[in-house]
Amino acid sequence: MPCSCLAQLFSVIDFKEIKKNETPKEYRAILIVGSGVTENRFLFDEIVEPLSKKISKKAITTEILFMPTSENDENNNTEILNQQLLKKEYDAVFFIMPNRTSITTIHEYSLQVSPPVVSRINSHSRGNSTLNFRIFDIKNLRDEVWMATMNINVELASRNAYRRISNIIIESLVNNHLCKR
Repeated sequence: MPCSCLAQLFSVIDFKEIKKNETPKEYRAILIVGSGVTENRFLFDEIVEPLSKKISKKAITTEILFMPTSENDENNNTEILNQQLLKKEYDAVFFIMPNRTSITTIHEYSLQVSPPVVSRINSHSRGNSTLNFRIFDIKNLRDEVWMATMNINVELASRNAYRRISNIIIESLVNNHLCKR
């Protein structure tokens, strides 16, 4: 039994590019957009903080927008996004959207599903999520320039895991000519 639980203690990050970009882009401003429930917000914030810093080092300014999701929010979120796009000139929109997310807690070699709202994150709390990444040129919001997916299972309190995730994303952006080395 302890061996199967030890596997749960390590971070798992599985990244796959779905659509690659061959045309070099020279973005100066990117709006990073996320949406979801409380658990998604926590993961989004933890991933976007180091990612935004790394993108800024590439001479690209970033702004971040998170929109909560529920059945009633869809039209409201579209309006919020449209208003944000009108406020400033962005070259691209970078969507980070959850496919599914769950928070689990490891306690004495057993997994227990936490309540829907995470009230406390400790060193044993884990995030298991599938995230979808899409970048659209502001000139053509119908077709993705780049698209990828990432399955993660990480300790939520581990800053190192979020740095690794942002490094993987940045490496892909550089390799796909979406930002400079």
